[in-house]
Amino acid sequence: MSKGGPRQGTVTAFETGGPDAARGPDETAVRAQLAKILGSEHFSGSRRMSRFLDFVVGQSLAGSADRLKEYTLAVEVFERPADFDPKDSNIVRVEAGRLRRRLDSYYLNEGAGDPVRIELPKGAYAPCFRRSKPEPAEPAAPRATPEPLADLPRGPAIAVLPFDSMSDKPGDELFADGMTEEILNDLSRFTDLFVMARHSTFQFKGRFVDVRDVGRDLGVDYVLEGSIRRAGDRVRVTAQLLETRFGAHVFSETYDRNMSSQDLIDIQDEIADHVSAAVARPFGAIGRDRARAVRRKAPDDLDAYESVLLFHAYWMGSDIHDAHLRARESLERTVARQPDYASAWAALALIYAEEGRLHVNSREGADPVAEAYAAARRAVELEPVSSLAQQALMTAAFVRGDVEEFRAAAERALHLNPNHADMVADVGIYAYLTGEWERGLALARKAIALAPVHPGWFRIVFALDHYRKGRFEDALIEARKGAIPDYSPSLVLLAMINGRLGRIEDARRAMEALAKLHPGFVEGPRRYFEALNMPADFVGQCLEGIRQAEA
Repeated sequence: MSKGGPRQGTVTAFETGGPDAARGPDETAVRAQLAKILGSEHFSGSRRMSRFLDFVVGQSLAGSADRLKEYTLAVEVFERPADFDPKDSNIVRVEAGRLRRRLDSYYLNEGAGDPVRIELPKGAYAPCFRRSKPEPAEPAAPRATPEPLADLPRGPAIAVLPFDSMSDKPGDELFADGMTEEILNDLSRFTDLFVMARHSTFQFKGRFVDVRDVGRDLGVDYVLEGSIRRAGDRVRVTAQLLETRFGAHVFSETYDRNMSSQDLIDIQDEIADHVSAAVARPFGAIGRDRARAVRRKAPDDLDAYESVLLFHAYWMGSDIHDAHLRARESLERTVARQPDYASAWAALALIYAEEGRLHVNSREGADPVAEAYAAARRAVELEPVSSLAQQALMTAAFVRGDVEEFRAAAERALHLNPNHADMVADVGIYAYLTGEWERGLALARKAIALAPVHPGWFRIVFALDHYRKGRFEDALIEARKGAIPDYSPSLVLLAMINGRLGRIEDARRAMEALAKLHPGFVEGPRRYFEALNMPADFVGQCLEGIRQAEA
């Protein structure tokens, strides 16, 4: 693509491999794809997004991509006055971000098999077009018709009811509908959650309903409902989640925002992100609700999805050894019975990685690092758009010492699900360990913002950062906040921090606990730190703390 946009009569294309793909789609194919997208469930209910996409595609196809500037889009698409100043409003940038996310979601769901992709690169308003795969030179042999429900999510089902506007202002009703749309769009990124389409849920708009009836009529396990109330410059959004069997309350949150300091669109995006993360992430409301029942079952009784929940229960809990063993045994049975279940392979990869990294529940003769990588590759092969699969691959690559593959998989995972709090925290820790100090800290802060109630290991980055900067008292405060019993990284932190503080008795207690839990650390602490892909000078700082702990 030349600078300044495509020339008249040409269509932008990305190289995708193969002579047909490299040519890029022609204008007819792009317009057909545009029509399909605009008619999809992802776009048909949003006039604003549809108009934005239609305009930028039309201008690019007409050879006028150079017109796609912030001012032009504000005036011609978003109906701002002619004296509009981009410095006074970020509406175009915000809407462009929403359009990118909506296109991503469309191609992850309805448009997964579409032959043409329309994309809006970050930092630009001119779209790009490419073929998803090369066109075959001759018709492919007919294949057996797949089972229609084979690719549907295996986890619990949720219906997002239209949010109620508690005022008579037309703009408030539009805001309420937009909030519902954004939450639907965000929830669709969680591949272990079956999200009911808007056409099924908007039939309930404006009606008083019993969630038990909704559950029976739509076949869903949970209902998310909410309301919008405005008073002057203040807006209050309330969201609550209920299970549909008994109508029991699972989660609720109220968000108060000042509209004079934020655009309504910014508010809508921010709250939708928080609601979807609080409800759907593995440590979220649905996961906790399901995990309570799972913990009461023997592993042999668990179905496939519940075996993955056992993994999440381990990930968020403090009962390290027993929970790890239960999850590993259940997941191994699950993948043996259902070898095409990507989430189970991903969870098993993470369990194996923990075995290799922490030496928890070690098996004689096993190579858990190799097993973790093989299971992660299998998960990605089965479901490349699963953020859990990419999280498994990034973790397995990190444990293997392949920092480049870790970083690539981490970027894919964050792109697929930027609101997955434990994954964001995981990437933050690994990024910090590899020397990306500021990125690691920023991701840790984001993870805690997404999950105010979080497991202690979310805070490891802050303890490490204080330690690296010589602020040992602050490091000890953070390490204690994040301490998990019988968790070797917690004990390593406590040992080396107390060693630097001269608190030898506390340091020795941590080292004695490590000797029982992870004897390999005491025998070779340098190997432990180097296996974490840390810069050499940081390894030296950590070893100095351990040396003083052993003094």
